[in-house]
Amino acid sequence: MKINSLYELKKHYNPILLILFTIISILIIDYIVYITGGTSIAFTHMMYIPIIISAFTFDIKGGVGVALLAGLTLGPLMPLNVSEGMMQEPISWILRIIFFVIIGTVTSLLFQRIKLDKENEVKKLFINAETGYPNSSKLKLDLNEMVNNKENFTLVAFKILNYDQVNIYVDYEVGKKSVLKVLEMLSELFEKRNIYSVDTNEMVVIMRKCNVQDAFRKAQEFLSLFEEPTFIDGLPIHLVIQSGIVNFPLHGKGENELFKNIGKTFDQEVLYKNRIAIYENSISQKHQENYAIVVAIYDAIKCNKFTIVYQPKINLSSNNVMGIEALLRWNNDIKGNMNIGELIKIAEDAGIISEITKWVIKNAINQLKVWQDEGINTKVAINISPKDLQDDSIIEYTKNCIAMSQIDPGMIEFELTERAIIEKRMKLVLDSIRDMGLKISLDDFGTGYNSFIHLVEIPIDFVKIDKAFIDNIKDMQTGFLVKGAINLVHNLGKKVIAEGVETQEQLEILKNMGCDNIQGYYFSKPLPPEKLKEFILKYNYEQISL
Repeated sequence: MKINSLYELKKHYNPILLILFTIISILIIDYIVYITGGTSIAFTHMMYIPIIISAFTFDIKGGVGVALLAGLTLGPLMPLNVSEGMMQEPISWILRIIFFVIIGTVTSLLFQRIKLDKENEVKKLFINAETGYPNSSKLKLDLNEMVNNKENFTLVAFKILNYDQVNIYVDYEVGKKSVLKVLEMLSELFEKRNIYSVDTNEMVVIMRKCNVQDAFRKAQEFLSLFEEPTFIDGLPIHLVIQSGIVNFPLHGKGENELFKNIGKTFDQEVLYKNRIAIYENSISQKHQENYAIVVAIYDAIKCNKFTIVYQPKINLSSNNVMGIEALLRWNNDIKGNMNIGELIKIAEDAGIISEITKWVIKNAINQLKVWQDEGINTKVAINISPKDLQDDSIIEYTKNCIAMSQIDPGMIEFELTERAIIEKRMKLVLDSIRDMGLKISLDDFGTGYNSFIHLVEIPIDFVKIDKAFIDNIKDMQTGFLVKGAINLVHNLGKKVIAEGVETQEQLEILKNMGCDNIQGYYFSKPLPPEKLKEFILKYNYEQISL
């Protein structure tokens, strides 16, 4: 039997019964020794059994005590040879007692060491190695005990929302210390024994005999500590923290349900300004709906239920169609014509965004091949998710699609947002894309972080100025910003695409600013493949005629 199993059995034994068992064992062994002829026979070694059992069960006191008792019962009153009536020399039974005591002591110490090692192993299972606080496994264990005891309690969770940004823009070590700082501050406001470090940037506090209202006020008090920057290694770091609240028995009947629901609160709309969300059952319905959508996505990929529309880009110098952007569309039974931004978020969260991207890559390249065979040569831009750049299979898949279609790689453009390229390692990924011969454009320029740095450090061919700037281009300050951005991009040897152009006035302003390319409803809305073909032929023919 394994030692762990023995320790589990030990917890359930009655100590009085164990004592009786030990005494009876000693007496039985004494009887066996006597009837077999005395201590000169090897049956005295059977006495190790009750000594070892007592050392295991009652630790060192039990081991030594039973060793003394066993030694004495085999001592001066037990003959050396029963048939001859020969008694033992005192030195014999005294040495036996000493030897028994040594066996009892050493065995007890060994069992104590094994027990201590076992306890340390168990302790490690319930401690977050990074923070030293109890982890999610310990939280579930304690929740199970409290639920079984029918205690009333409220869970309050805290999450550092900008943890990744601190890691990227400041330092990973500062990010780690920011978590420890939050835990330290929690310990000042709540009982430390009730604080759990359940994820990299998430903590949960158990508030015993506490209702939702009191928990809300306590969470509010804690979040108010972060209205001003928190100093970490002398740096003022503005930590953005969100809180979620779940009550037992209002929001869950068991530890697993409570644990899941406290995580779901971070997906809810938070209360105004407080960044605190109290669990709502509607969020479960939202998760069920998202699950149904994920299942439908798999079906759409397998059965080609997605569609792609294409929006042309016009070069202002040649006044020709210089390329098109492939835009995904999906009409499904759950939501009808689904918002693509919502679809992408659900797919990213579910970890299946790369499957959608591969579908778009394959079908866009195949369509490009069809047009090429029909005498229409145009470049196609494909939107790439930040998650796609973390999947090495995307690049290999694109290579295979290009090889099979025999399309010039220079006809393919990957369109990335600034969110996709904020990590330094992404430069290596983008370099490999450029090495394939593909073009790269930076989408939504000006809306992300460190835009100018990306222009210098990241291999980019085109920069797309976001529609938000184009909508307000008549405003003097916005106009200066757009003009400055165009000049900067040109000085770096790259081309500009203005997206969302809808009026003649916007077009003329951008022309005067030296913008290279235009995309927007002024020229055309996104079109299905057959309509796009008609548009290109007609538009280019009209320009030749002019």
